[in-house]
Amino acid sequence: MAIPTVDPARYDEQVAEKQAYVGSTFAAFDTPALEVYPSPPSHYRQRCEFRIWHEENDLFYAMFEVDPENSKNKRVIRLDQFPVASAHINELMPKLRDAFLASDELRRRLFQVEFLTTLSGQALVTLIYHRPLGDAWEAEARALEKALDIMIIGRSRKQRLVLTQDHVWERLTVDGARCTTSR
Repeated sequence: MAIPTVDPARYDEQVAEKQAYVGSTFAAFDTPALEVYPSPPSHYRQRCEFRIWHEENDLFYAMFEVDPENSKNKRVIRLDQFPVASAHINELMPKLRDAFLASDELRRRLFQVEFLTTLSGQALVTLIYHRPLGDAWEAEARALEKALDIMIIGRSRKQRLVLTQDHVWERLTVDGARCTTSR
């Protein structure tokens, strides 16, 4: 499996290819004309998850690229930014990484980070660990929440610490009506 590549310059071409593919797939059926609603060419995902890869005194966000010849072979891909993710996630990535690097408590046995953002600017970050989370972790995580204006959940085996809340509120206007939903 390849890591998604975002090339905004090719976006219109990719949408046209996808439209042609869907059209040809359903050509045998009497379907209405296909309506296409393009998304922005980048920064469209409000939710992402990354492994945290530790190398000596460094750590970074990572995904894995699987070898198509042998699915057991995976290559670690370092991600400092992820253009698929929302601008807010991309803003938070280096700030969180810096906080992890500055805090033994926050970085110790951290193995995954999950981001959930909204169009209105909320961010919920789940930090997943291979160790129990205690009072020292909670104090540092609360300080980080305040410093970055985010919400944090800490997870470990049989443990889930919700510091503020476990959801975000999305506010949209649809056909002139204001809709609010939690995610």
